[in-house]
Amino acid sequence: MKIITALEAVKTRRFTIEHILDRVEYICIRTSDAPSGRIISREARRELFILYPEQNRIIINDDGMIIGYWFFVTLNQEHFKLAREKMLIEQNITRMSTRLPGVGLNNIYIINIGILPEYHGYCDGGGKLLESFITQIESFAERGIFFNEWITNARTDYGHKYSSMFGLQPIGQHKINKVTVYFGAVTGNLMTSMLNRHAFMKKFPRLIAYYKDRFSRR
Repeated sequence: MKIITALEAVKTRRFTIEHILDRVEYICIRTSDAPSGRIISREARRELFILYPEQNRIIINDDGMIIGYWFFVTLNQEHFKLAREKMLIEQNITRMSTRLPGVGLNNIYIINIGILPEYHGYCDGGGKLLESFITQIESFAERGIFFNEWITNARTDYGHKYSSMFGLQPIGQHKINKVTVYFGAVTGNLMTSMLNRHAFMKKFPRLIAYYKDRFSRR
């Protein structure tokens, strides 16, 4: 299996961006009860995948098929406030409502960590996809870029599982989409909580060390 960014896949002509978007929408439909499978608009996803290459990955099986992906953004202050108030409409996530995470503290809005159900097992791809997400968070931390406020929406058992695994807590039902909103603020123990919750997190001692060091200085 191979895990790459959408931009890398396009640049190497492995896939067109339209094919990637088709597969992502199919994965959303297979893993979500959202009728269209479009958590954000196709146009916004196309732009943001290319604009923020470090904030997305696709996983490709040995037959050359895209079977899963993850994608997150950092929101501007106004839209993160809407997310905290359980009123952010994900279809409105665009270039104008997001920004590049910078050195220091940032918010993180996890749009999706999704893989086709038949690949949920660790050795089948699910674990590898999740590890690639944590590795990217570690890569940011190495450069002094930290995420101290985490938020996501969960509409499936898989989404609830991942949200809880990251130490996030449900803060109520979304006021429009009726999904469960999860939130967590790093106060020095969120990363430690992640480490203690799942054995595979022990593969990332540097990530834990980076966050402990950063938040011990607050």
